[in-house]
Amino acid sequence: MPRKFYYLRVTLFFIGMASSCRVAVSQCVGGNCTDGWGTYIWSSGGEYTGQWVNGSRTGMGCYDWEDGSFYYGFFAQGKLEGDGIFLGTDESKDLFGRFYDGTLAESKTFASSGCIIGNCVDGVGVYLWETNDMFLGEWVAGNRTGYGRYDWADGSYYRGYFREVSLDGEGTYIGADNKKIEGLFVNNIFQQKTTAPGSYQPVIAYSGEVKETDICTMVQAAINDFPNNFENLKGNKHPDDGWSLGDAWDANIKVSGSSESTVSGGLLGTHNTWYGVLYEGTDYNEARTRYDNLISQMGTCKSGCCSFVSDKHDYVGDSHKSYLTYWMTFLVNDGFSSSYEDMVIEFELVSTLAQEGWEIVARAKEFKE
Repeated sequence: MPRKFYYLRVTLFFIGMASSCRVAVSQCVGGNCTDGWGTYIWSSGGEYTGQWVNGSRTGMGCYDWEDGSFYYGFFAQGKLEGDGIFLGTDESKDLFGRFYDGTLAESKTFASSGCIIGNCVDGVGVYLWETNDMFLGEWVAGNRTGYGRYDWADGSYYRGYFREVSLDGEGTYIGADNKKIEGLFVNNIFQQKTTAPGSYQPVIAYSGEVKETDICTMVQAAINDFPNNFENLKGNKHPDDGWSLGDAWDANIKVSGSSESTVSGGLLGTHNTWYGVLYEGTDYNEARTRYDNLISQMGTCKSGCCSFVSDKHDYVGDSHKSYLTYWMTFLVNDGFSSSYEDMVIEFELVSTLAQEGWEIVARAKEFKE
């Protein structure tokens, strides 16, 4: 057996031992397990990711047994049939070749890397990298696009949807430490966790360090987490200073170059508020130019939840001046919580005390009349 497959077999054995998922009832946990691509887990711990026809494992797929054995290759009516690789709990049990009616009918040597089974350009196939990473699933124009399973050499794996190589869509990632992340992925980044069939809860993990990003991504994060009261945007909590109105936390992400990003506690039953200080300076013309540019940029940002209507309000008083542009929810898209109906996004250019300087502040908050 090629040395490459030896390392793969050892890796997959530990994957099977660490991440075999027992479920109380046998069930389809991802994709389409009737006619399409999907993942099915049996109460015994067995797991299959691959093609289904009339509710039967037929086509390309991967089956892993609870004891750590794996099979990558073709199936017909639930049985191993066609080119495939069976990796047993030890090297002596490995089988390579063409299977028929569940047993090895003809031994065969497969490549030690590259597309080892099927079609990895436009079709279904198994690809093995020099790093010992392995993917089984759908391919479009040479990219992993569609449903599939990716196994990393460190023992972690992902089963779910891909788009142009990236994890993109509903899926489940199980780490080498057996920790499970399940929900919606976008461009390799975990976005939302599953709370019920067809519904999600936004998730932005706090790593202990504040991450910087662009204004559109920041606003999108605030919009996503608005129904969750910004719980996933909270970083370190501010100590009680005796005069703050409600609790406050540093936000765990902020706009690049901004001086502050905070989640403040809600008052009188309102939601928490996210706000970020995007600019501080003494030159009004520079501040106004930045403010106008941000307003223009906000117009290109995708909300992901709603249609907005915007308005402006200018205030010139004796003690301070402010120029406010705000976007209120006009229409909540299908599938999103009605809690978005009271959300407002604000960008404000405001003079500081004694009008010695200017700040640009962005906010996402609940609107109360």
